[in-house]
Amino acid sequence: MRYQVKQRLLSLTPRFDIANEAGEPILVAVRLMALRPDYVIRALDGREFVRLRQKLWSLRPRFDITQQGEPLATVMRRFTLRPVYSIDLADGQPLAITGSFWEHNYQFRRGEEVVAVVARQAWSIRDTYGIEVHDPSLDAVVLATVIAIDAFRAQNKNSS
Repeated sequence: MRYQVKQRLLSLTPRFDIANEAGEPILVAVRLMALRPDYVIRALDGREFVRLRQKLWSLRPRFDITQQGEPLATVMRRFTLRPVYSIDLADGQPLAITGSFWEHNYQFRRGEEVVAVVARQAWSIRDTYGIEVHDPSLDAVVLATVIAIDAFRAQNKNSS
């Protein structure tokens, strides 16, 4: 399945519109007004699809991803000179994320298998990502992780 994630420019909090491959809006990701930067991804009718909750008191920056209250995955940023992220799925399997995070072109891998590809649109006023997910069971995890990586980057920009 292919998705397009576009950040809204005029919003009090970070918001992203998520469209399917036909360009039809299907989901909205919104940062909740709270002390920690939590996000919720909702269907257009308001039903919650996925929730991202950042752990504030953690050695490594991380988001826990849940769906209907059940854990799906944890996204962590490692302490290195360049950004490196990892995903631990709730079933215990790790997903590796490789590529260029500065350019927002990266892949999700399960072992040697590429399960998703993310590419940022160049020369755009707002952040726009093209996402192709090859394993439909990982749609929610991949979409939530793209939002989490964007949030990690925004936090690093604001802290420097």
